[in-house]
Amino acid sequence: MTMRQPWVALCLIVKLLLTLPFALEAADGDLDPGFSTDGMDVQDWGVDFAHALAVATTSDGSILVGGQVRSANFDFGVVRYLPDGTLDSAFGDEGLARIGFDIGGNASDSLRAILPLPGGKTLLAGSVATATVFLPGLARLTAAGEPDPDFGIGGKLVLDLLPDTSTGVSISRAARQPDGKIVLVGSIRIDTETQCGIARFNANGTLDSGFGTGGQVLVGMSVGCFNVNWQADGKLVVVGNDKVGDVNYGTFARLLLTGALDTGFGNGGLLKISNFGTPTRVAFSSGNPVTGLTIQDPADGVQKSYVVELTATLTGPWVSQTIPLGALPGRSYGETFQLPATASSGLAVSYSASGACLVAGNFVQPNGLGTCTITANQAGNATYFA
Repeated sequence: MTMRQPWVALCLIVKLLLTLPFALEAADGDLDPGFSTDGMDVQDWGVDFAHALAVATTSDGSILVGGQVRSANFDFGVVRYLPDGTLDSAFGDEGLARIGFDIGGNASDSLRAILPLPGGKTLLAGSVATATVFLPGLARLTAAGEPDPDFGIGGKLVLDLLPDTSTGVSISRAARQPDGKIVLVGSIRIDTETQCGIARFNANGTLDSGFGTGGQVLVGMSVGCFNVNWQADGKLVVVGNDKVGDVNYGTFARLLLTGALDTGFGNGGLLKISNFGTPTRVAFSSGNPVTGLTIQDPADGVQKSYVVELTATLTGPWVSQTIPLGALPGRSYGETFQLPATASSGLAVSYSASGACLVAGNFVQPNGLGTCTITANQAGNATYFA
């Protein structure tokens, strides 16, 4: 584990550059004069309150910034900038898209993650208030910043994933896998305990049954988890906090593609660093997980930030696989035939059928007139996509 000390000086440098009374030639780390006005932009969205909580960039250099906006209710709000810092008037309402779930309670919806998607669409993820609890909420926007009618109901999806004894979930971050699946992480309160909740969804918003239990995993972090990213081999790295007595632990968890904790990492899939908290985003340096952790220095009482890097053994690459079927010749009623039993990865394949046929293992038998549809499945593993 490597620790590198922090970002405090950077903040001071930026402040000094901003307060100098004469122009300086822009250098690395300066505000970019080619963005909006002097590298900054402040927007009045015509609301009572706006709080930026998430940012993302697109493949064409556009910048998406989102969070909470409020008039009567708190809603998801996201604004899109062109690379030069001007609002993109082709997005939403003159650059701003606002999505209200309005399903009860105080309507205090909070956008926490923005994921640009292929084709210019955007997925938004956060917490949505009901009359009694907070639930995970997803919204998908078209390239024009309008709710996508092909996703959920009117472009929105509220996910009731909570057990009966839960009092709510607070979504922290989201990540998109190379195969298009979406992972959400956040803190979930069950009975009197807080845990780290992780859920994986297919691209259409349905839970991925091949991950954890019905698409969900709980990991013991008594303060919750706050960020997520993927190693090059596809393993999932989640960071959060655990607290035992008065001691805070900056906590890393690593999961396999199935959602199981990776027992080859830390202690049973978890690694805890005592007296640290508030982890930042997860990145990777030469394959090693990297995040920021904070600590209050007992010597002077000052809150300090450190960059923490862990060693990580990659087992990839995480690659695609195919199930070769080829053209099937005509078959007679009652005639049994066999399908290939493995995928290109060498992993076993399961089959299901609908229509005028029966399937048992990898054997198929037509049982009437009409069309037989055969579906081949392979669940993937720590190296291969499903």
